[in-house]
Amino acid sequence: MALLAILWSGPVESDERSDAALRFVEAIGISGNYEPALLANYLQTTSVQIILSLCGADKGKTIVMESITAVVDRQQDGWNRRVAALFSDRFAPEEMESIATLQKQSPYLDKFAEVFRSDIQPAMAKLNGEIVSSAYLDVIEPAMERSRRECPSQ
Repeated sequence: MALLAILWSGPVESDERSDAALRFVEAIGISGNYEPALLANYLQTTSVQIILSLCGADKGKTIVMESITAVVDRQQDGWNRRVAALFSDRFAPEEMESIATLQKQSPYLDKFAEVFRSDIQPAMAKLNGEIVSSAYLDVIEPAMERSRRECPSQ
């Protein structure tokens, strides 16, 4: 996801609201929820099929998944901050702290559940889709290069 860096034109401003949002996102465990189905779509592309044919199914899949993992790991902080920004626009810091504290006892808090379903969840899905689709070259190019180095020509 070097293209992921493009998605994050700069860090979210550090203020009480964004700091609280980031703590909130981490507390309720939202960070890093990349859709496995979207990532699995990489395995259906022509480029990946070439890697699989060069390296065999097991080694080829390992190369692609390691490339995906490396990119996802590099972009985790940006993902957390973008998701936190979605929350900080909609909840005051004290609301986020209360929700995070109560999340274990009452996961269906009315305001949170309503805003999450109607507003934040679709925005997160869109962000997730952008991350996966825009990151394609950052995953595939290194994987192709590695497959050329590590796998014999057939």
